[in-house]
Amino acid sequence: ESNKLIEEFMLKANESVARKLYKHFPRNAIIRRHPGPKEDVLENSVKLLKRMGLEVDASSSRGLQEALNAHTGPGHKPTPTGLVVASLLAKCMVLATYHSSGEFEEFHEYFHYGLSMELYTHFTSPIRRYPDLIAHRQLQALLEGCENEDGPMTCDEVSE
Repeated sequence: ESNKLIEEFMLKANESVARKLYKHFPRNAIIRRHPGPKEDVLENSVKLLKRMGLEVDASSSRGLQEALNAHTGPGHKPTPTGLVVASLLAKCMVLATYHSSGEFEEFHEYFHYGLSMELYTHFTSPIRRYPDLIAHRQLQALLEGCENEDGPMTCDEVSE
């Protein structure tokens, strides 16, 4: 239970930092984007699971997560059926990627499907990826109040 609580706090910290960076660096914040699943593959997987007698609400990431949770045993380990469900649903997913916040014109395009969050970045594990370090540098620049005469600094200015 304590691990779950820590994970939730980490997710909220990452979301909060993403929002702060997006606000301060509207064109250059490092954002982790996770598009929704491949619709045709998801539809086929849901049909196959239905033929196996398993109902899956594929209307949202929450519905998919509930389908996975329904087939877990002690210690949150998937049951044999859960492994099948996880395998079929994993084939539908698109990989999450990093983007600069100025890359897309529509805000909703930064949505992180897997976490159901409008904005997300990796902030809590800076040793894992270079983009995590960028998020740390951007937050540090923001907290130190680095602005120039034109407003918020660019990524290049922050990196200097």
